[in-house]
Amino acid sequence: MKYTEISTERQFKSTTGYSKENFNKLLSDFEATFFDEYGQTYEENIEENVTETPKFKTLGECLFLVLFQMKNDLVWDSLGFVFEMSSSTAQTYFYNFSDLLELALEKKVLPKRNFESVEEFETHVADADEIIFDGTEDPTERPKGHENQRNKYSGKKHAHTDIALAMSDKRRYIYT
Repeated sequence: MKYTEISTERQFKSTTGYSKENFNKLLSDFEATFFDEYGQTYEENIEENVTETPKFKTLGECLFLVLFQMKNDLVWDSLGFVFEMSSSTAQTYFYNFSDLLELALEKKVLPKRNFESVEEFETHVADADEIIFDGTEDPTERPKGHENQRNKYSGKKHAHTDIALAMSDKRRYIYT
């Protein structure tokens, strides 16, 4: 599947979750991150370091595969079929380039996830007037061992759960 052959905005959004315009903006950040990581463009990297002809000749194709898989969540065999490659190759491309996408997003939009100390966190949120905490309990498999079961059991849900917490401010900036 070639993303350049998608003719309508609706099809593009349904395959990636992005409009063509937003995809192209993300692609430029994706390419810049690749250059920062490897010191050369994707095409130069292929010329110098790859002996076999790669399935994807541009980073746009790589980004499209990652976004397509994140949106559609196919099994590897199906993803390989759609992109005309083996399932293991599709899986390798997905993992390698989803890591690169995460790096690109961390530079632009993803919230800071780890703080070394309480002071660092307080400095990070100093400009927020109010911080909103929200949480949810997600069902999980019953753990082995009595102590683990006690730690995971929710009397409210009458099941074993994991707790997911999120923090944000009124501007909707999310701290995780």
